Amino acid sequence: MASNFESSIYRGSDLFFDFSRFTCLGNDRNTEAEVYCKDCSKVYCGKCLEYHNFLYQKHATLDKKNISKWPVSNATIDALEQCQVHKDRKLETFCEDHSELMCTVCHVYKHKKCSNVVLIPDKVKDLRQKGDFKQLSAILNTLHEQLIQKKDDLEKSMKSLKRFFKNILKEINGLRKAINDSLDQLERNTIKELDALLAELRTCIQIDNENCIESLKKMTSVKEDWLKKKVKQSR
Repeated sequence: MASNFESSIYRGSDLFFDFSRFTCLGNDRNTEAEVYCKDCSKVYCGKCLEYHNFLYQKHATLDKKNISKWPVSNATIDALEQCQVHKDRKLETFCEDHSELMCTVCHVYKHKKCSNVVLIPDKVKDLRQKGDFKQLSAILNTLHEQLIQKKDDLEKSMKSLKRFFKNILKEINGLRKAINDSLDQLERNTIKELDALLAELRTCIQIDNENCIESLKKMTSVKEDWLKKKVKQSR
């Protein structure tokens, strides 16, 4: 298990974040670096990298996936040594009572009554003698591997989510096509049945109409015969 001194490194100086925060100073702007050039011994943001690659196409570069191979900058070292409360002071002592790294001002105003305050060099020497730094290094390596694994897992999850989304859209499009095909077939069948029914009704109506005309002719003929007979009888 990591010592209180090691734990205070995590909490007090944000080691993981400060160590990996590199800035490109191109164009007098502090921009997060994307690539480190081994030949130039400098870091570059995305915009500066375009000019760099145009001028130095054969230079060897390392992207953020290989950030562990980037050198530690002086700015990063200064940030690690800086007191988080008094920015103009460096960390000089370690309070074992509160497991906290601090500068001399913090010692005077906040930890004056603490009985276990030691100089950081003395604490480092003591840790080296105990072999705790090897344990800290192993912990850092383990955490680094876990972060990489976590990143890889998140990327795999994102790819899996994209595949799932794509398959859902494919199923929806397939279902839509099946529904449209069914509706088209239903329309064709309905039109065919209606055409057949219409033809049948037309035939029936035409036959009934012809029968009516024939009946009217017969009735007219009978009526005319009846009138002729009546005229003869009246004479």
